Amino acid sequence: MININQTNGNTLKEVSQFKCKKCGNISASPSIKCSRCFASHSQEQIIHERKELPAPVSEANRKRFSTGFKNVDLLLDEGMETGRVIFVTASQGIGKSTFVSQISAHQIKNLLKVYLFTGEETASQIVKRAMRLGIQDLQPVIFYDKDITQLCEIVQANPPDILLVDSIQALLSSLGQRLTNNELASIMLRIRKITTSFNIATWVIGHLRKDGKYAGPATLAFMCDVHIEAKKGNNGEVIFTTPEKNRLGATGNRAVFRMTQQGLVEKDEIETGYFLRYSLPAIKGLASFVSKFSNEFSTDELTITKTSKEGLFVNGINSKHALFLTTVIKEHFPNFQPSVL
Repeated sequence: MININQTNGNTLKEVSQFKCKKCGNISASPSIKCSRCFASHSQEQIIHERKELPAPVSEANRKRFSTGFKNVDLLLDEGMETGRVIFVTASQGIGKSTFVSQISAHQIKNLLKVYLFTGEETASQIVKRAMRLGIQDLQPVIFYDKDITQLCEIVQANPPDILLVDSIQALLSSLGQRLTNNELASIMLRIRKITTSFNIATWVIGHLRKDGKYAGPATLAFMCDVHIEAKKGNNGEVIFTTPEKNRLGATGNRAVFRMTQQGLVEKDEIETGYFLRYSLPAIKGLASFVSKFSNEFSTDELTITKTSKEGLFVNGINSKHALFLTTVIKEHFPNFQPSVL
């Protein structure tokens, strides 16, 4: 139940919710039984006032910021944009909190206001990482263990330029309980509303399950503007992809990193061998070539793979490199033949 009143020129919403007297569960509509503890006739009505959000900003008033990572900027076409929600899903230990720290440090260095809402880490953990990364003087304003209502109130009172939520699954309810799928979808919708209303560039971190899917309902990806998957590769690389939704750029692009003591460091895909190692089975050998053209050096990494018919194949980006390697070793492997990617 929502009533609109005018008070001193400000539009207010009277928001009616229903709280279970037994377990404290909050719901938007009344019911005979509580959806959490199933107690009968245990709900009481709670009414509170909330200010109406301003209208979403126009496209012309949106701004672009660099993420601090060249290849991530390319994933997003020209960097992150205000009024947009970027949903990053990552498995445990992939480096998502390190990525958040590096993103925030780059924005603070450029004199932007950054808020970080975290339910993943303690203050001491964040400080230790900042010291290791050398960014202890570039820390955002950090809020710990806040629920979505508190997050919205803080952002509405003094909006930041950049909002980081690490993670959506760690946002606690007002009772300190973990969130259901319906609650997660509602939270993403509220985050999207404050993002568009206050022209904020928002990053929301989400967890990946063991099956590679993100924890929560499918609507989480539909409500964001960009969905980035962060996964660990077979050789230790951290790979960002936009597999299904990207309103800022094309889908299917990648950004490849190495995790170091200084945090995530971007690498060219040729340097990490991403093209070759992740698409080819049964790799038997590697060969690297350096060529010079117009005073510029380029690298190519060739792989030798074994097929189901016991044949051996050379795979590489430059066909001349593959043919050269084939000529050298063909006499030692009678079934050897080139195949260029």
